[in-house]
Amino acid sequence: MTVISQGSIVYNKALNRYIYTSWAEYTFEFYEAPKPWGPWKRFLTKDYGAYPWTDLKNGGYSTTIPSKFISTDGKTMYVQSNTFMGGANNYCFSLRKLVVEPYVSSTASNTKNNNNRALPANSQGVKPICKSN
Repeated sequence: MTVISQGSIVYNKALNRYIYTSWAEYTFEFYEAPKPWGPWKRFLTKDYGAYPWTDLKNGGYSTTIPSKFISTDGKTMYVQSNTFMGGANNYCFSLRKLVVEPYVSSTASNTKNNNNRALPANSQGVKPICKSN
């Protein structure tokens, strides 16, 4: 049950990131890296549940993100996979929307507060009890 399987790498120019898509029996796996050789970091797993899938929400095979389906700002992409819908030779072309929001480093704007928020507002003199066995 490896999470590295048939997949594809695409360069997302707007985000300046390489995106590797892969699939396992039950999941789609998404990795990103600054260079084609890595280092790779998994940023998303989409779990479709156990096989056999009984509805149209199943996973699929050979996940790719065709560069044609990447928005100008790079945040919206479409994941292509070939889904098996049952029956002989019944594979379907499938596109699923993927929207990402790149991480932006920031600092907290709130200040530290020493109030114990676990206590009710009118709990003067109340102290929590901690027991362990």
